[in-house]
Amino acid sequence: MLYLINEEQRKKIIADYYIRVGQVVSWFLVGIFLTIGVLAVPTILLLQTEVRTSEQKILNLEREIETAKDMSTEKEATVITNKLEIFKTATVSDIQKRYLEVENTVESVPGVLITGLNVNVLNKTVQIVTEVKDKEVAKDLVDVLNKTTYKGAVLPYSVLSEKGSFIFAQNLTYE
Repeated sequence: MLYLINEEQRKKIIADYYIRVGQVVSWFLVGIFLTIGVLAVPTILLLQTEVRTSEQKILNLEREIETAKDMSTEKEATVITNKLEIFKTATVSDIQKRYLEVENTVESVPGVLITGLNVNVLNKTVQIVTEVKDKEVAKDLVDVLNKTTYKGAVLPYSVLSEKGSFIFAQNLTYE
């Protein structure tokens, strides 16, 4: 049908078609960018809140140090200084490093799927919740964890009665 009309009208119809396609693609991209922007707002707000909270905690601890020094109680000032140093040393990179280290160690055992992993840098503890294929895999997991710097991996007797896949949790500590 496009060849039944004259050349000028055909070019106009084709140009209108491409303009319309460009408009649809543009609106689609605008919609995607708006959706991404709206979804990013809660994350940005959460991070800003965490930064402000951390800064406020540091300011409070520094005020406590100054108050303790004014009261000339060196013991209390030392305790508060130590708390402040611990708080400053618990960085995201430490947590991420521990998280990746534990994740790689656990995933090196075939038949194990990590369902939960909690790293607490201040208390130097790691809690791992996994789904294991069977009790032999659980034994292998405990053996692998005991060979690392993480301590406290145990195989409870209740695991020995399991026949199929089951949830297996471990609470570990490290230095």
